[in-house]
Formats: sequence, structure tokens, C-alpha cells
Amino acid sequence: MSAPTTEPPPSTSDSRPLALPALRLIFLASGVAGLGYQVSWLRMFSVGIGHELPSMLAVVSAFLAGLALGSLLLDRRVSKSARPGAWYAGLELLIGLWALVSIFTLPLLNDATARWIGVDPGPLRHWGLAFALPFFALLPATVAMGGTFPAMERLAARLSGTGRNVAGLYSINTAGALLGTLAITYLALPALGSSATLAALAAVNLFCAAATWLGPARGEDALKDGAFEFEEPPSRRSLSTLVFLCGLLGIGFEVLVVRSMGQVLENTVYSFASGLSLYLAGTAIGAGVYQRFLRCEAYRPRFVQLVTVTAISVAATLMILPQAKPIYAQLRASLGPGQAGGVLAEMGLAAVVFLIPAACMGALFSHLVQAARTEEGGIGRAMACNLAGGALAPIVFGLVLLPEFGAKVGLLLVTFGYLSLLPRAKLERMGLLAAGTLLLYFATPSLRLVVAPPGGRVIAYEEGVLAAVAVVEDAAGNRAIKVNDRFTMGGSGRGFAEWRQAHLPLLLHPAPTSALFLGVGAGATARAATIHPDLAVTAVELVPEVVELLDLLDTAPPPSLVRSEVTYTLADARRFVRACPDLYDVIVADLYQPARDGSGSLYTVEHFRAISERLAAGGLFVQWLPLYQMDTETLRLILRSFLDVYPQGFASMAHFNLGTPILGLFSAPPQTYPSGWFETRVTDERLRVGLKRAAIDDDLDLFGSFIAGTEELRTFAGSGPLNTDDHPRAVFQAPRFTYDKRNDLHSRMVELLEDTDGDPSMLLEPDETFLSSLTAYQRARDRFLGSGLSALRGDVQGRVDGLLESLRASNDFEPAFATAIELSLSPQLTDETAMNLLRDLELLRPEDPRPALARAQR
Repeated sequence: MSAPTTEPPPSTSDSRPLALPALRLIFLASGVAGLGYQVSWLRMFSVGIGHELPSMLAVVSAFLAGLALGSLLLDRRVSKSARPGAWYAGLELLIGLWALVSIFTLPLLNDATARWIGVDPGPLRHWGLAFALPFFALLPATVAMGGTFPAMERLAARLSGTGRNVAGLYSINTAGALLGTLAITYLALPALGSSATLAALAAVNLFCAAATWLGPARGEDALKDGAFEFEEPPSRRSLSTLVFLCGLLGIGFEVLVVRSMGQVLENTVYSFASGLSLYLAGTAIGAGVYQRFLRCEAYRPRFVQLVTVTAISVAATLMILPQAKPIYAQLRASLGPGQAGGVLAEMGLAAVVFLIPAACMGALFSHLVQAARTEEGGIGRAMACNLAGGALAPIVFGLVLLPEFGAKVGLLLVTFGYLSLLPRAKLERMGLLAAGTLLLYFATPSLRLVVAPPGGRVIAYEEGVLAAVAVVEDAAGNRAIKVNDRFTMGGSGRGFAEWRQAHLPLLLHPAPTSALFLGVGAGATARAATIHPDLAVTAVELVPEVVELLDLLDTAPPPSLVRSEVTYTLADARRFVRACPDLYDVIVADLYQPARDGSGSLYTVEHFRAISERLAAGGLFVQWLPLYQMDTETLRLILRSFLDVYPQGFASMAHFNLGTPILGLFSAPPQTYPSGWFETRVTDERLRVGLKRAAIDDDLDLFGSFIAGTEELRTFAGSGPLNTDDHPRAVFQAPRFTYDKRNDLHSRMVELLEDTDGDPSMLLEPDETFLSSLTAYQRARDRFLGSGLSALRGDVQGRVDGLLESLRASNDFEPAFATAIELSLSPQLTDETAMNLLRDLELLRPEDPRPALARAQR
């Protein structure tokens, strides 16, 4: 029952009526900082620990474990103190000071962490270090954070004269966490970077400390604690178990839903913020509704109601998630094609899925923690149990249940878990609950949201700890790998460009014996390297399921050409480069989509510098860029960052295709090349046969893809900031292109070609005859790309004219001739236009039989 305070009401001149609202604003600000730290520290630790899900979950678990420890250790001390406000001010001060310390210590710790974990650690070593290092590095701050809620609750009880503040304070603090998620993701980190953001968050904590000490905490020892106890509350042990399970089930629900929505959303840093912010919004709303409308004197009836509606709301997501794709598509169509529309659509979908279940969970949590409150504490203990369950949830649901049984089974277990919390759940009732859950399994659709191409099918589907990976086949029988149904990687029908991504850098090295491929994709690039004699090939891949499914793709060279096997290593590419002691003659970095959360860190100055330390003397590094997945400003940002580490770099294109243009950034060439280099370099007949499959047959094919030298790249990149670990601008900048569905895919390559003259003399030894032929070849290439631009615009005649102009510039440019033959057989051309085209081709190459054969087929 409520215990009224014995203190007389404050006088009108007393400042106490303002103290409680001020306290709420302080706790709101504290929530902003707390979530901001979690997001910032997680991103900072990922640089050293890696982006594997076990690493990320270990950091989250370490953060929550520190909070749990602080809540447990400080519960009784704070609750029995005559100065809880002073405790709160001191804890906020400690958090802010330790945050400032972390600005300097975490980068140093990251450098050591990559070496301590190693290239390919065992699971125990990997997870143990990934948990222990952030746990101890952040422990003073996280322990202090864990004690802030009990301290704030006791101070609020003194100011309000009642002990029924738990839900209200939790709602306010969670609302602050919501604001922190949005402010950190959309404002602070993009504008300030990690270090400056931590400094700003520390300032918030210092403000909270000073404001509490000088405001609400003044004279607190003269006030009496408010009190409240439920009628027939459960035992302390029972409450501890219940709040632990609620933490386990609530965070488990979040993990499963976020992974499922990953098959629908764009998977940018803003996608993660959308899901988290709506989960927090629901929790804050639920706690606020409980404080305002659902408070009662009896514990058990309200508990039964809240558990029941929570279980029902979780079960309802099994019906909503299968409709996530059409819901998201409809939201995108109604909100517009730009970034604002994309982000709002993601938030809209997250609201549909998260809002009601999270609100129920917030109300249930508030009810349980309120029941745990006693005169001597209890809130901290309950919080600790809940946080411990939350720390365990990513491991149980993310690492065990999800890959083994899938998201649908995981959500069914969450539903069953909540129902099992109902009182007097005897064996018979548990059997009924299990039967109902099983019935729900058969009554709800699958959460395998991958979509096959039109007329195609899904060949295989694996739900791993990092992503849902599928092999899909189109109507023509070509297969590709899809990750989270959002990112399609190569495949059996598109090996040409991937082969060239391996061969071009390998052929520029005089005698490579070792090659490292960062990223596997569909496997074509690393596998193409196996036809080179005396070459050891190593490939690093983050997602295990990608490697497991490679055999379903026809991306391997013919067995008669293969000289070696690819050695696959499952690891984070950044940590591998830092920890690996080996040196490589050639290092090839895959097409990382910069907008994908985590991929942007593979374009930082620090990563490029770490790669340079893995190059053997005279080694060559190439970073392939998917120009069709970034805007011009992101391209310029990456160029500046690359040239900062490789000041003699140059650029080439992977293939002559404006539909999916790919640019290669090469480090300094190992040497200058004489004419006849290809003939000298490629003396092995089997290698020559394999290179012909990639349309590399002579010096013109090898050097004809050159686009720009160092100075031209510097001019194009312009002046501006770099992409660094401390300020990963690409992560926040690149999504603009991903969300805007109005973007064309070829503009970056067109701009680059227009702003550079393609003079390849920095690569070649003086030879006017060959340089003249190569210059003509490049002109033909550019005319060919112009014809491709006409094709993209639907200008058929422009495409025909462009192909002929290409061949007149250089009759050696085979792609133009082959494409013209193919076009002559297309129904896009009238018979007259086709015959005129074939006549012109015969005049250009009278010895070539293909025009006559095409005329016969036409």
C-alpha cells in the first residue's frame, strides 16, 4: 500500500515543485547519452574485433553485462543512502570522464585486439576475447550506468512522495535512448565522427551531474522516501526469474525480427537505426501507458493481462513479417523515391512490426520492476536480472536458434516463452501451450522472404548467423547468390567481369606467387586466379554460407585449366589484414557496397594502410569499386582516401559495360611495361586459353582498360575530407544513392571518362607505335561505351552508329565487333538497318566470316 510522506508540503517559495520536472529532463538527457555510447562504442570496437556477428554480439553482451553488474552491486547502497541524488550525480560524472578516456584508449586497444584474436581463432578464444576486452575496457562507465536508474528512482521517490515512479522514469529514459539513436545516427556521427561524438556525449553526462547536484539533489537528505508495495507480490526469487526471462525473450524477439527485416530493408546504418528506434519507441510508449493508465494495487491480475497480450502480439508478427515486402513496397511508393522516403518507409515497416509488441514488453517490464521495489532496494537487482537475460539473448537466439531452426521457430519459442510465464503453469497447461504453439507453426507462412527471378526458382537457402543467403536461378538457367535478398553477387551467367577482376592485376605483376582476395562474392574472381601457374590463392569471406553454396554456381574454370585450389578463410577482412603475418604479391579487394552497414569501414584510410603492410616488395593492390552502387561524392571520398595511402595510384575499368560499371583503383605499378609485355608475361598456353575467356589476348586488351593516372585522379577527387575509422563518412553518405530509386547506374563512369584523358604513359616504356595503337584502342573503347549509353536510353540508331564509330577508331576493338554482330540479329533492328550494319562490318573486316553468317541467319 502507498505510504504518505510525513513531510509538510513545500512553501510557495520553495523550488521543490520544479525539481521533479527538472529531474525528468535530466534523465531524458541521460538516456540520450547512454544509447549514444552503445552505438558509438560498438562501431569503434568493430574495427579491431571484426564484423562477424559473434564479435558484434559479444560487444553488446559485454555492454549489457557491465550494466547488469552495476545495477546489482549498487542497488542496496544507493537505495539505503540518504543522498541518492549525490550518488546519481557522481555516477554521471564517472560515465562522462570514462567516455573521455575511451577516446584515447579504444583506438590503441583495437590495434592490439586484432592481433590477440588472430586470423582464424577458435570459437572460445574468439568470443571470449571479443567479450572480455570491451567488458573490462568499458567497465567503469557501464557499472556507473547500471547504478543510475536505482539512484534516480530513489531521488524521484523523495521528490514525489511516492514509490510508484518506475514506469514513468523508465519511459522517460527510454525516450531519451530513442532520441539518442536518431541524433547519433543522423546528426552526430555523420557530422562529428566517433571521437567528437563521445566528447559531446560526455558533456551531456557532465551536465546531468552538475544539474542534479545543483538542482534536485539539494536538500534531499531532509526528505523522506516515498513507498509503494503491491498486494501479494511474488517472491524475490520468482521476480528475478521473471525479469530475466523477459530480458531474454524481449531482446531475442528484437534479434529475430531485425534479421528477418534484413531481407526487406536496404541494410544501411539507417536501417538498423529504424528498427532500434521503433523498438525503443514502443517500449517507451508501453511504460508510459502503464504509468498513466494501468497502475493497480494487485500484482497478479495485471501481470496475467500483460503477459497474455505480449504473447499474442509476438505471435501476430508471424503473420505480419511474411507481408513485409509488399508493405515496404507500398510505403516506398507513397513516400517517394529519395532518401527521406526510403528511411521513412523503413521506419513505417518497423513501426508495423515492432510498435505493439515492444509496447507490451515495456509495460510488462515496468510492472515487474515496480513489484521488485522494496525499502532496501530491489530495482537494481531486477534490472540486473533483466540485463543479464538481454545479454544472453543475442547468443541464444542469434548464434544458436536462428542458424539451426530459422527465425520462424525462434519467434514461436518467444511466444511460447511468454505464455509459460503465466502463473500455475503446470505440466498439463504446458502441454496445451506447446500444442498451441505447434499449431501456430503450421498456420503461419514461412519467413523465407527471398524472391526468385521471373520464371526462375530458389535452388538453396541458408539462414546463417550473419545473413540469409540463397542461390537463385533465372529463366535462362543462370545462377547467382543473394544475401538477405537485397544484394546479388555475381553468378554463373556473369563471370566475365569477375574473371577480369583477378586477371588484370595478376598480369600487371611480373611473377606473382601469392594472391589474397578480400571477399568471395560468387567465387568467380578468386577461382579465376587458380589458372595462373605457381600461384597460391587465399580468399577471405565474412559470411560462411556464401562459401558453403559456391559449388552450386558454375563459376569455376574448366578443370583442364586449373593449377591450384582456393584456400578459404572465414574471417572479417579488416581483422585478417591486421592480424595476418603473411605478405602477398597481389591483393584484390572485392566490390563492397559502401552503403551496406559495415562495408564502409573497408574503404577507410586505416584499412588501406593495413593492406599496404601486407604487400610483398613490388606487390600490387587493387580495390574494385561498384560505381553502379554509389554517387559521385562517395566516389570522390574513396578516391581521396585511397590516394592518401597510395600516392602513385591509377585507375582502370574491369569491363566495358555501362550497365554495371566497375572501377579498379590500383596501387603504384610494380614497374613500367614494354610493348610486347603480354607475350613475354604469358608464356603458358593453358593460361593463355583461360585469359581468352576473359577477352584478354594481347597488350591492347590488357592496357586498354586504363582510365586515369595519379594526377588525373587527384583532380577528379578534388579537395575534401577523408574516410577514416574515426570519421567513417562513407557509411553515412553512401546510403543516399541506395535509397534514391531515380539514380542511373552509369553516370559515375561517364563523368570519370569525360574528366580524364586516359593517358597510359605512366605505365608504359616509351614506344610511339604501340602508344598510338593503344590510344586508338581507348578511343574505340570510349565510342563503344557511348553506344552502350545510347542503348540504355533506347536510342537504337545511336547504338548502331556508336558501334561503327568504335570500329573505325580501332578495328582491333573486338567488343564492338562482337556486339554489332549480336545486335544485327536482334529484333530491335529493321531488316534494312541490320543489313546495312552487316555490310559496314564486312567492309571493316572483309576477312571475318561472322557478318556473312549473321546475314544468313537474319
